[in-house]
Amino acid sequence: MLEKNNWSEENYNILLDMIEKYKSEKDIDKYDRNYVVTDWDNTSAAFDIQENTVLYQIISLDYACNPEEFEELIYKDLRDQDLDEDTRILIKDIIDDFSYLYEKGLSYKDLKDDPIYKDFLAKFAYFIYVFVNSLDYARSARKFLHTFYKMTEDQVRQLTRSAIKYFKDYPDYRMKLSASLSNKKKIEVEYKVGLREIKDQVNLFNSLREANIDIYICSASSMLLVEEFSSSDLFAYNFKKGQTIGLLQEKDGDGKFSLDFVEENLTYLEGKANYMKSLEEKYKKPAILYMGDSIGDFYALSYPNLKAGLILEFKEAKSSKDLIEKIKRLENNTKYFYQEKDEYTGLFINK
Repeated sequence: MLEKNNWSEENYNILLDMIEKYKSEKDIDKYDRNYVVTDWDNTSAAFDIQENTVLYQIISLDYACNPEEFEELIYKDLRDQDLDEDTRILIKDIIDDFSYLYEKGLSYKDLKDDPIYKDFLAKFAYFIYVFVNSLDYARSARKFLHTFYKMTEDQVRQLTRSAIKYFKDYPDYRMKLSASLSNKKKIEVEYKVGLREIKDQVNLFNSLREANIDIYICSASSMLLVEEFSSSDLFAYNFKKGQTIGLLQEKDGDGKFSLDFVEENLTYLEGKANYMKSLEEKYKKPAILYMGDSIGDFYALSYPNLKAGLILEFKEAKSSKDLIEKIKRLENNTKYFYQEKDEYTGLFINK
């Protein structure tokens, strides 16, 4: 049964009515059921599994590539116009730091107090969180996964499990890092850190399951990372493999990830709508609900004949504001409703 918790009164009643209207008997054929699709990061859970896993990878020095391959992953998908003089210096510093750390064995235990390690941590974190996030949405989504270059699927899954343990119940919501480039310019980055369940969403998912309404996750993050988070026994989400689609890298002949991606899993922007279409073809009807939080969810939220769209609203987040403005200009029959959420705690705000 759906609990009120911190849902707004209006949203709680909308969801109650939806579950009652679209529930089905337990023994009904799978594709005769109704279904819901949800984004993951900052919609179903707090915060971003991909950003936190990549940050943990930097912290732990858990890489499978050599310096030449590391340079290759850094420059993949970048264009000359992306690189001003400061960015070129930043990249050179990062590559030089990585080469030094690689020669020392990439051991966090042995290198954690080395000034070069601390320099690498701040600069590569800045590169990922500030520079990569400044690229267009498609390249930014892909580039986060480039750091898994030459890793196997098992290695990436283990890395993710370690990141979840590290950032679950992390004592702060932010991690601040700073360094000086070779040209003396100072850089600073502040990550939102922590991987936490949103109890209101956990209860919603369980209530949907009780009503025999199927749930699918569609994320622009790595499919492997989201699967590990959503199925982790450290949380109460209880998703299973096969219920998530997200970005997935191609593998080489040795089963190691390349810098290219599986075409069917390009689940950002229009790719989310493509996934909605593939589900509609199986169920012979559109989803009853899509849940998202950012401009990357626009194409899924505006999917034809979607019954309802729930938008997790962050008052201070530009992407959330941009999404809401675009949604308000739509002329369709989808019912949209909004749930405010605290930017740092991830908790819903009952208003």
